[in-house]
Amino acid sequence: GQFSLEFGADGREVLPLGPGSIISEGLLVKFGARLRATMSSVLYRFRRADMLAIITTIQTAQHWYYPLRMLERQAREHLTLRLSSAQGASKVSAEHSSDADIRRWTEMKRSSMAKASDLRQLRTDLTSTVNLHLMGFCREDSTTGSRSEGRLSTTTRGSLATTIVASPRGSVSVRARAS
Repeated sequence: GQFSLEFGADGREVLPLGPGSIISEGLLVKFGARLRATMSSVLYRFRRADMLAIITTIQTAQHWYYPLRMLERQAREHLTLRLSSAQGASKVSAEHSSDADIRRWTEMKRSSMAKASDLRQLRTDLTSTVNLHLMGFCREDSTTGSRSEGRLSTTTRGSLATTIVASPRGSVSVRARAS
């Protein structure tokens, strides 16, 4: 018949088992795994003490016992690898107590990175605006010889409003306020 080796509370299939498979029951108990028949099947259970009693009393049984032991060892090694892999996958996918904190920190980091990117872009925009329009907004009165202050530009990006102002001395000030 056909069996399925399942692991964990969700019953995740670890390995399909077909006719002639050798399974160590102690290994199943150790990892908390179970067998589920996928079709009508027959399963034989032999105790080690019974096997040893047969081997010691019947001389002709010894020629198949050692090959059986070798097959049993290979099957146990294979099942151990598969079950330990399933156990590791189960532990990795389990929720950790710090997961919520890590998700919160990640979201804050993304948000601050987006704000920093916006501020860098705003600074680039303001620098190019100042360079292009500085001379046109600082006006000199020809009669008095005084320079007047002029507003260069006002930009609103998100919740930040920025105003660039040129002073009579030719310096530029940037005023930013949250809206």
